[in-house]
This record gives sequence, structure tokens and C-alpha cells, in this order.
Amino acid sequence: MCNEIAHGVEYFCQKFNETIYCTMTTKNTQSILRQRRDLHLVTQMRRVIQQAHERGERPSMSVVAERAVMQPAPGYYVEYATAQQMMYRNVDQSRRSRLHRAMWQEIHQKARERLDSGHARTMARAVESVLLEEGASRFFISPEQAQRIYNRHRHRRGRGPQPVSPIPPLLL
Repeated sequence: MCNEIAHGVEYFCQKFNETIYCTMTTKNTQSILRQRRDLHLVTQMRRVIQQAHERGERPSMSVVAERAVMQPAPGYYVEYATAQQMMYRNVDQSRRSRLHRAMWQEIHQKARERLDSGHARTMARAVESVLLEEGASRFFISPEQAQRIYNRHRHRRGRGPQPVSPIPPLLL
């Protein structure tokens, strides 16, 4: 086990079955994860725009956003503690949006598969490995939210590069 502080973010790392798992333990972890999601989403939207232009298309931003959010995402952008809590709740009955429910169901399904296959001994370890090692099937946000994120990010570009808080490589 090791504890270290890098760039103001404390990482708690422990070795489990020859794999090192790191968990951020900071008050603004969700903010950091949201920044990372937004950066990945904007990159995906730019990729969709570039591909459309190469095909001679000029899609509207709503079409770009729809295509981008349906692409696989590098991660789930949720805190480990929140994911653990959600695994023991009835997600189908929650008041969360349809997309949030779908995300939690996907995480739960992948964690259950890891448990059933013997890749994890506990639900906690299964959830942790899903969050660290697996990407999401899509960005679990609406196209409208994706457009707002893109516009906000585009307006920031004029003010120079914006710092993105560090995230351990295992969470990227």
C-alpha cells in the first residue's frame, strides 16, 4: 500500500492480485472526473465533425452531438464510493434520468459478469475493476448537454489553454 500526494490530489493505492488499484481521495473528485469527461466528449465531437467534413457533409451541431454521445466513452466518470452505493440500490426505481439509470445498469451488469466469471471475489472489487479497466458503451449524457459542454469549451479556447486537473492514468 502507498499513499502519495501529487498535484494536490491524494492517491490511495493498494496491490490486489498483482494489480495496483489507485483511488483518488479528494473533495473535488467529481469535478475532476467531469472535466475529464468534458474533454473526452469535446474531442469526440471534433472527431465527428472532422469525419463529416471528410465525407463532404456539414451536419448541424445537434447531429454532431447525437453522433458523439452514442460513441463509446473511455470511462464512466463516476466516483468509486458513489458507484459502490448505487450497486446496492434499486436503480430501476431511482428518480435519476433514463441515461443515468442506463449507466448504473451497465456498470452493475459488467460487475456482475466479473463476479460470476471469478475475475472478482466481491462486488466492491468487481465495481472497482469495471471503473478502472472498462470503457462505457456511450457517453451517458443527452445531446443537448453535449452541445452546452462543447459551446462552453469552445468559448474557453479563446482565453488560452485551460488546465485540466490531474487524474491517475488508471482512471483515464
